[in-house]
This record gives sequence, structure tokens and C-alpha cells, in this order.
Amino acid sequence: MDKRVILKPQKEKAIKNRHHWIFSGAVQKYPEFLDGDILPVFSSRDEFLGQAYFNRKCSIVGRMLVFDDTDPFLEIRNNIEKAVRFRKGWFKGKDTNAYRLIHGEGDSLPGLVVDQYDATLVVQIATLGMEKLKEKVIEILLALLKPKTIYEKSDIPSRREEGLKSFSGILHGKLEEPVEITENGLKFLVNISEGQKTGFFLDQREMRVLVRDLSKGKRVLNCFGYTGGFSVYAL
Repeated sequence: MDKRVILKPQKEKAIKNRHHWIFSGAVQKYPEFLDGDILPVFSSRDEFLGQAYFNRKCSIVGRMLVFDDTDPFLEIRNNIEKAVRFRKGWFKGKDTNAYRLIHGEGDSLPGLVVDQYDATLVVQIATLGMEKLKEKVIEILLALLKPKTIYEKSDIPSRREEGLKSFSGILHGKLEEPVEITENGLKFLVNISEGQKTGFFLDQREMRVLVRDLSKGKRVLNCFGYTGGFSVYAL
């Protein structure tokens, strides 16, 4: 049985440039498949482009997992290992144990976000295709990082288009809150299950450093405190 997804003419350029998304209007022909399945992708000239998972409910109908003939499950493992090595190396010696470990398409893992809070990992899954791969992903994270806890916080609106319900819950271990983290030598308590995003605004780390540098000898008013991150840095 032919399981190929065939693109319309001239629609392969983005994939050749390693763009992960395939929009529904770019597809000429689908095989029979279940939404969330991984399928080989071909150009209109029968050129193999790689493999992606597909969901016909979405305008972004496909998301590339691999751009060559590598087994997609091996590629997922390789990309998780690469992301972990990069982040561990980047934060080595910076007295920080809370950061984004895996960032979706940026790490060639579309639909997957993993944040590390010391020995606790928080997983966020945005797509049906990645939902079907969740068991494999958790298995790899456990083997690589041996976390005390893995908590899933998939409560994002984009899951509705994918046909998924919001979900939050423990996938491994036991969640003891608050979780204490260190960022640039400063300590914070994070409420993962009830807090915004995955518990802490990790993407504001550099901004907090900037506020610290600007605050010397000044009085600072924080009108929009959440966990008090900017206030602690200013102090």
C-alpha cells in the first residue's frame, strides 16, 4: 500500500530549506492514514524529502521529523540528546539549574517543549503527532537525565485544533511543591502545577539580569510581580 504524502509542484522548497511545517494547501495527495501517523513526504517529481507526522484537522497539516532517510525514532532520540548536550554545556558554571531544555522546532522536535527545574522536568505537548510519540520521548528523557519528577502541563489553546484536550499531571515520580531552583545564583520557589506557563518565566532570564545591572543605587517599583523575579534581581 502506497503510504506517501505527495506535495504540489514547487511546494518542496521550504522543506529543502529544513522548514518543519507543511501547510494543508501544499499537499496534492494523501494516502490512507490515521491522524498523528508518521508518513514519508515526496515532491510532485517523486523526490523523497523526509518524514513527517500529519493531522488533517489542522492548517499546519504536517510537521517534519526528519529530512533524510534516517529512521524518525532514531532521529527523535538524536535530537533530544543534542538538545540536552547543548543546554547542559551552555549553562555549565552559570549557577543556573532551571532553563528550557527542548524548544520545539528549534531543536527539530516539533510540538515538544521540555523545561528543567533542577531535578523536575515539565513537558508540554502541542500536537497530536507528538502526543502519539510521548511514551518514547519520556523513555528517552528518563534514560538521559534520570529526573526525580516528570510533570506534563499541556494546557495550551493550540491543542484544541489538534483534537486534543488539555492535560496536566504527573508522568513520573512525585511532585513536591514548591520546587526550589537557582538562577544566576539566586534562589526561587516555583509552583509548577498552578503557576503560569510551566511554572516560571524562564525566557525572561536575560531581562532579569539587565534589571539587576540597572538597579544599583536605585529604588525599584515592580508593578507586575508574579514570582518576584525582577524584584529579587533588583534587590
